[in-house]
Amino acid sequence: MLALAPRAREGGSYGVQVSLCRSSMLVQRQGSIEENTVYGDLKSLGPVIRMSETPPRWPSPTPRLGSSPA
Repeated sequence: MLALAPRAREGGSYGVQVSLCRSSMLVQRQGSIEENTVYGDLKSLGPVIRMSETPPRWPSPTPRLGSSPA
């Protein structure tokens, strides 16, 4: 992600090295969200990006399939 900003400003290409283990650790640090839905308990990853003015939220639980008009 850090290579994208200079590429957008200056152009060119950048090489990066990533670690699958470190990526997994980053995702796990974000925590998880548990929700009781019509399908049972749902556990999902927490938001990866946190913004200062707009907190992430899910206003309603997962709906039952076919419960809303098309």
